[in-house]
Amino acid sequence: MTVRNARLPRRGFLALAGSSALLAGLPPWMARADAGALAASADFAAARGTLREILTGGAPDLTDALVQKAIAALDTSADALLARIDRRADRDRVFTDLPLDAATMRTTYELLRDLGLAYATPGTARHGDASLAADIVAGLRLTHDRIYHAGGERPGNWWFWVIGGPRALLWAASLVGEALPAADLADYSAAVKFYVPDPGTLDPVEWVGSNGSDVCEISILDGILTDDAGRITRGVQALAPILPLVTKSDGFYADGSYIGHSIFAYTGSYGLAQLGGLARLFALLADTPWAIAHPAREQFFGTVDTSFAPVIHNGALMDAVRGRAISVQSLDDRVAGYQAMEHILRLAQGVDDRTAVRWRALVKGWVTRDSGPELLPSAPLSRLALFQQTLKDDAVAPAPHRPEHRQFAVMARTVHRRPEWTYAISMAGRRIGYYEQINDQNKRGWHTGAGMTYLYDDDATQFSDAFWPTVDAYRLPGTTTDTTPLAVGAGERTVPNTSWVGGVTSPGGTYGMTGMAIRGITAAGATQVQARKAWFCLDQQVIALGAAITGGGTDGHPVVTTIENRNLHASGTHRLTVDGIAQPSTLGWTGEFQKARWAHLEGVGGYVFPGGATVHAEREARTDSWSSIDTGSAGGTTEKFTRRYATLWFDHGVEPENATYAYALLPGASAQRTAQAAAAPQAEIVANSPTTQAIRLLNRDVTMAGFFAPGSAAGITVTAPVAVIVEASGDGVLAIAVADPTRATAPIKITIDRRTTKVIAADPELTVTAGPTTTLTANLTATVGSTRTARLRLA
Repeated sequence: MTVRNARLPRRGFLALAGSSALLAGLPPWMARADAGALAASADFAAARGTLREILTGGAPDLTDALVQKAIAALDTSADALLARIDRRADRDRVFTDLPLDAATMRTTYELLRDLGLAYATPGTARHGDASLAADIVAGLRLTHDRIYHAGGERPGNWWFWVIGGPRALLWAASLVGEALPAADLADYSAAVKFYVPDPGTLDPVEWVGSNGSDVCEISILDGILTDDAGRITRGVQALAPILPLVTKSDGFYADGSYIGHSIFAYTGSYGLAQLGGLARLFALLADTPWAIAHPAREQFFGTVDTSFAPVIHNGALMDAVRGRAISVQSLDDRVAGYQAMEHILRLAQGVDDRTAVRWRALVKGWVTRDSGPELLPSAPLSRLALFQQTLKDDAVAPAPHRPEHRQFAVMARTVHRRPEWTYAISMAGRRIGYYEQINDQNKRGWHTGAGMTYLYDDDATQFSDAFWPTVDAYRLPGTTTDTTPLAVGAGERTVPNTSWVGGVTSPGGTYGMTGMAIRGITAAGATQVQARKAWFCLDQQVIALGAAITGGGTDGHPVVTTIENRNLHASGTHRLTVDGIAQPSTLGWTGEFQKARWAHLEGVGGYVFPGGATVHAEREARTDSWSSIDTGSAGGTTEKFTRRYATLWFDHGVEPENATYAYALLPGASAQRTAQAAAAPQAEIVANSPTTQAIRLLNRDVTMAGFFAPGSAAGITVTAPVAVIVEASGDGVLAIAVADPTRATAPIKITIDRRTTKVIAADPELTVTAGPTTTLTANLTATVGSTRTARLRLA
């Protein structure tokens, strides 16, 4: 497949600061964006051509089998849409089955855009078809006259009027091109300007994060279609506060977090939208007088590596960072992942060659390891073009799944990546809410931020195969929850009054400790469940500890900690083994195992219970529809899905007092290796109390601890809450990593019972003293929960 501007020239991203083109009133990075002096009709025409190529995928290779399939799908879709067009003389809608009103305005524009794709894409049956263009032109006019026009109202969700609707309108107008009468275009531009005035003049809610970049895109598209250089210029200038990393409110943060709606982890939703919108704008404006050359563009480019790459597993963009989007049937983790990869590939067209190759290698690795149903055969041509360019390039080798441990302190998420699997943890605290439930979406998201854990392995559809409508929302993996039934919206936007949430990453960045103090969402009249939770993420296992589990539960509904709740899909019969004995595979089976030492779930991995524990197990089929969790504009269907689940949990009873738990998850382990791990553990639990949770590795000289209060454990003494890793290597070096999940202001003194002779290196926030005992004074006020390290010579 060939695509125009397959490699957009770097010069399109460079400003002419210091040149004779520098004009009064414009910042240096906008020196090429003067409306009157530099913009010519050819610039607008070229930009419109680029926009159409971005939307259609350019000139396709009609001999490519996937291209042929995509074109056939586009033709089939166009046929179906044309059959739905209302052709009555006195019609009040564009499509017979879609009333035209405020609630359906955006959808109507989107369907007209889809028809525009069939009209503008080379190779389709209706490419350049005059009758199709007439239908699109008439549909745009009717929608404008009845709903979206200057001076109109703006009922309902503002987003449809400011972003969703006008973007679809402008894309449709671009695709139909010269077939659209100039007077019509002028009317539509006036409507867009009425609802979307120049960026920066809107309500602050409509002008942060992805919303801000979307509004800039609307302004720029409007200017390109109407030869309004000033409108384009103002849209590009308004990107200035959108491109840089942020330190508050919505946007990308230095640690890779993305915050949306002030208190939620939203990399895979609003962050994804911001990535896509800006990637389109960089591609659209390259080699024009309005090329985006803001100095902060490099910060934005960096988000591919810091924000997106860590949360994509073999093509799936993890649900842990997708907020309420997990409830949208048409946008599962794999669909979102392929959208992210499309945006990354488009952005790669405008960065330096070395970065472009690295990003393409990442995408190629994700796609080649994706074991789920193929998505590219059904991809739009605009996406397919970018993927084919990379997948067919033998010079681009697939990047491997790189092991790393990442603490996203700002958004209270942890991602632990190993060669064969990835583990994610979703938390909440004083700065991050449990879940968002708005616009009739995510109706059972209550406990998704209460320490839910996600195991991504070679089961590519674990979370995309009707998981969210069918899983028991009171028994999400990793959580400690009150199982008392909750009402829709209960605890929505709740920010618990706890500050200890986060963790510490090892000096080498490959393992770490994560923890949280939890105050759970409860039903009216129930006491609030509280707990201390910790996860020690290691090379081949994750050790999970819980302590101080108190309160919660009412009317016989217990507090439980869910070890596992695995989607076995429609017909899975995965063997469950407990202490070497295979358990029944019949649906409806339940079991209780006293002093269980280990369990194994076929195809998933092993579970070890140090010292033995009472473990409950269940195998069940659960049935529900997507509409049960999403009745918003995206609208889940009422079709019923039945999925089988294997669940393991600890039952703490009603209103427990200082209950505890401990287990280790061994992803991908065989039953034999799980039994061996139970008989000869590679780590010991040093502390699991209300104040401290700590482990010591037995096969390496490593100690990991989370202190919820001043105290001592495993040879470490601290004067304030902190997370610590102490690692002694074979070459005589003691490496120490510390982080303050509470983000307190006071210095923390840490004393380690290890004799050292000198300090080799230390981050500036650490004052380190070697001696018979090693001491650190950590001033972590400005570190935003991130890790700082020191290295010393052992005596």
